[in-house]
Amino acid sequence: MKTVDVGAVLDEGRWTGYQKLLIAGTALTIVLDGVDNQLLPNAVPFIVPEWGYENGAPFRNANSRSRVRNPVRSMRTR
Repeated sequence: MKTVDVGAVLDEGRWTGYQKLLIAGTALTIVLDGVDNQLLPNAVPFIVPEWGYENGAPFRNANSRSRVRNPVRSMRTR
């Protein structure tokens, strides 16, 4: 039985188009995951009346946290 060094195979192998597509798809997913948090404060005024809330109380935490948390998270990861 032949033993294969998986680390060497991965390091020395060439990148296929499929692998590049997976990396691009993963990066796009990460970017789009943050977009919804950024757009929530813009959508709340339209969502609140449809859901029957008068003052938007359920969304206050989400709105206040997103404006502070997102810039802090972006600085922390650099």
